Amino acid sequence: MKNIEHRIEMLERRCRRQQLLIGGIAMALAGAVGLGMSQDKPTDMVVNSLTILDTKGTPRMEMGVNKDGSGLSFNDAEGNMRITMGCSPNGDAGIAVFDSKSVPRIAMGTDSSNEAGLVLTNAELIEGGQQDHPDHPDHPKGDHPEHPGGDHPDHPSGDHPG
Repeated sequence: MKNIEHRIEMLERRCRRQQLLIGGIAMALAGAVGLGMSQDKPTDMVVNSLTILDTKGTPRMEMGVNKDGSGLSFNDAEGNMRITMGCSPNGDAGIAVFDSKSVPRIAMGTDSSNEAGLVLTNAELIEGGQQDHPDHPDHPKGDHPEHPGGDHPDHPSGDHPG
């Protein structure tokens, strides 16, 4: 009987020690978490480049700085560049818009001598929405629904400049 009592006493001591140890670990962990949460949140992030991915891991935004200048680009869901802008070290700056096949369609910019340029590639200029146009199937020359018979205030009698 003494042997059983001795073994129970030893088990009870071991359980108390384990409870104290677990309690100490829990308090240390709570203190560490508390210290981590009480620190100020970061306000600055300093990097040379940054890539933002969508949920599928495709780069959707990229920005960076290197010896050639700085730039920012926006990509479509397939990762193709659609809009980019940048500045070179010598003062050139520009913006470009690409089609879905990554072909540049619109580009504009300035250079270090303050000259500016705008390039539209394979573009049709439509001012103020759809207008009379000889190649447009819905509005042939002089047959616009708002100006029957070609009586358009800017180009009367079907005399469209297009």
